[in-house]
Amino acid sequence: MASATTEVSWEKRTGGKEAGEFKRYIGDRQFLESLREELLNKYPEQWVAIYTRELVASAKSLPMLVKLLEQRRITPSKAAIDFLTSRKMAMIL
Repeated sequence: MASATTEVSWEKRTGGKEAGEFKRYIGDRQFLESLREELLNKYPEQWVAIYTRELVASAKSLPMLVKLLEQRRITPSKAAIDFLTSRKMAMIL
């Protein structure tokens, strides 16, 4: 067991950057969920990406969405990405 003097939190070791990125991602995911119906009506059967609470890309295929994000210099793994459909489907990502 680490002592209080040797224990270093993840936030301190990373300068809080990862914690801030995670909080931003969670906020983006919540933002996407809050607008799901509106986005589904506007972008049916499409992939969408939210970054910093803004819709930054939409595309009919995931590879195209990734390409659009990279063109905007957004790391795809940092965006909240989802496929909008009214059909029930299981996805393994």
